[in-house]
Amino acid sequence: MLRVLRKPATRDAAIESLFSDRLEIQEENKFGVTLRDSDVSQEIVKIAKEMKLHPRRWSGHLNTPV
Repeated sequence: MLRVLRKPATRDAAIESLFSDRLEIQEENKFGVTLRDSDVSQEIVKIAKEMKLHPRRWSGHLNTPV
């Protein structure tokens, strides 16, 4: 995932990303925030546009082993 987002794909970067994700989930639960599928879809479209890719093509990159 880090490589797809063009971020460093080192072990430390992966650990930091997982740690950050875990903190975000804890905060969401703490404040009762829930994500809808439409929220996730909008974020995928946003990231794909930033990378100048079609959202389906970007999603395909996520399933490709790096």
